[in-house]
Amino acid sequence: DLFSVNGWRSMLSVLLLFAAIAFSHGDNLFNITDDGSAGTHSAFSDNAYLFPDDSERKTEMIATPKPFTFTVFNDSSMYFPYFSTSEIFTNATNTTVEHAIIVIHGSLRNAYDYWQSMVKALQIEYEGRTFPTGRFLIIGPHYTIPEDNPPQNQVFWDYEEGWKRGDLSSEHVSPRISSYGIVDLMLNFLNNHNQFPALKNITVVGHSAGGQFVQRYACGSEQSNMQHVRYIPTNPSSYMYLNATRWSRVDKRWEHLHPRHCPRYNHYKYGITHLNHYMSQAGPQTIITQYPRRDVVYLLGLNDTCNEIVNVTRNGKPTCDSHGIDRSCEGMIEGLFRLQRGKLYYEFLQLFYGYEPHRIRFVPGVGHDHAAMWQSPVGRAVIFTLD
Repeated sequence: DLFSVNGWRSMLSVLLLFAAIAFSHGDNLFNITDDGSAGTHSAFSDNAYLFPDDSERKTEMIATPKPFTFTVFNDSSMYFPYFSTSEIFTNATNTTVEHAIIVIHGSLRNAYDYWQSMVKALQIEYEGRTFPTGRFLIIGPHYTIPEDNPPQNQVFWDYEEGWKRGDLSSEHVSPRISSYGIVDLMLNFLNNHNQFPALKNITVVGHSAGGQFVQRYACGSEQSNMQHVRYIPTNPSSYMYLNATRWSRVDKRWEHLHPRHCPRYNHYKYGITHLNHYMSQAGPQTIITQYPRRDVVYLLGLNDTCNEIVNVTRNGKPTCDSHGIDRSCEGMIEGLFRLQRGKLYYEFLQLFYGYEPHRIRFVPGVGHDHAAMWQSPVGRAVIFTLD
């Protein structure tokens, strides 16, 4: 126990040190402009050099408040928890909210920390200006697994990977719902003009595992007659490709890979075959058709360049902490580290569709840190300014 009777009675704050040695391209795929956008791109290179990650920051340890909850099914007692700047699933009309932001947490399932980081980003955005009280609604869904000891009647997922990829909730609790279905319920409620008459924009943003969640959700969700929705996958560890083509580091070209070396590399969640229940409702052709129509902005940290398999000393010890990058064969086929994977995926989309369907932005000096990403000038511009 960290806090014995004779130990500290309280701990006000703790310094979290994200010290990492990271890779950066010697020949960048993109030239980065001052606003973090991508300029003219050049030939891709795997050459890299080491440099320190300066994204360390201080995080205050604040007691997590009790979340709001909503009933998932009308004829069931099953409920789902979420953090929010105000309760949303009520009968009261909200006449002030113009922009709702749904924040998807990472693998640690620390929803309150992620939600709080976004609230802080909004405060920074309006520092020195009149704060837009009531105009923004920030919501943080909280997905849980058995090790979180979810209370009775709370919807949860049987395994860590399940909620990230939109799988159905625990088979031990009925009825079941996809983790993406939870966001569907939130969007449908927010889209009720009688409930939120002033709402104009919705943003779904997630970092790391949350970034994986957002990218796949943007591919497969159905949103007819919906308010404008922006999707911001931030530093995800992998992406859903739309065919079997991948970048070959050996041949230095895009090509269909031999499945013998990694037989499931084009299975969902990495590819478009063997879709789960939620994604199958859309199907491959609908996903391919609707994805370029979505307002998607990929947000990548220029220092998110660690992979413990690659960044090692001569005696094989890792020289950095990737914070759980996907090192499966399916993940490694997409690139060596998150920054490279994001750049490659963005280039893939341009080749696949024949034009640039989405946008990409880069945050200088930041590695795998959700707060630093979203609170940066580039991050705030993407999240809070809709153009």
